[in-house]
Amino acid sequence: MSRPCCVEPDCKKGSIGNTDRCVAHGGGPRCVEAGCSRGARGNTDRCKAHGGGKRCDELNCTKSAANRSNLCKKHGGGRRCVVPDCTKSAQGNTDMCRAHGGGLRCVEPACTKSAIDSTTNMCKAHGGGRRCDELNCTKSAVDTTTNKCAKHGGGRRCIETDCSKAARGSTNLCLTHGGGRRCITTGCEKGAADIKTSCCILHGGGRRCKEPDCKTGAHGKSDRCKAHGGGRRCIEPECTHAVQ
Repeated sequence: MSRPCCVEPDCKKGSIGNTDRCVAHGGGPRCVEAGCSRGARGNTDRCKAHGGGKRCDELNCTKSAANRSNLCKKHGGGRRCVVPDCTKSAQGNTDMCRAHGGGLRCVEPACTKSAIDSTTNMCKAHGGGRRCDELNCTKSAVDTTTNKCAKHGGGRRCIETDCSKAARGSTNLCLTHGGGRRCITTGCEKGAADIKTSCCILHGGGRRCKEPDCKTGAHGKSDRCKAHGGGRRCIEPECTHAVQ
């Protein structure tokens, strides 16, 4: 005998236990973790995020197993992206990962990035997800503890003495002190400007100047190098030089 549907308007999922709602709308047993209102999973009294339900079989992994598999998404569980040679997990009701267009997308016109949450339907660059609570800052917050962006003190910090910059990548150091991805040019110790080239700005990484035949890196929010008008400019009347 099938379970009656959830009483929430437009919801077609089945009600859970002795309640008249599905798990998503508050039905069934709830997670006992303080401040959590998610539904408890399996024979446990906790939600997936707090250790409930079936766990990943990978050694030392504490994440929950995805769908009907015995592994979490990181270790190959659940549905995978259908793009050839891609091993990432499919997102949402799609058959592709976020990088290949799966999952919820940003609603900003001409933007192809994935949306961070269903509340804003926007990517980080266009205001999706939690924002930094620093006055007049519009960047996204990088952790729930500080509610601040990396620039204003959020996330992991560099462990170098007297350095307050953000740690990069899987390291405990900022770019200046050797953290994050490094330039692949022999003898260069600077940080890589992007994933595609794995080079610093000096050796061809990052955005380049759009002036014809110019190979210098673009400065600031402009699309040109300093020599061709990019970056911050001098405010003195009739002066066209870049701020030094």
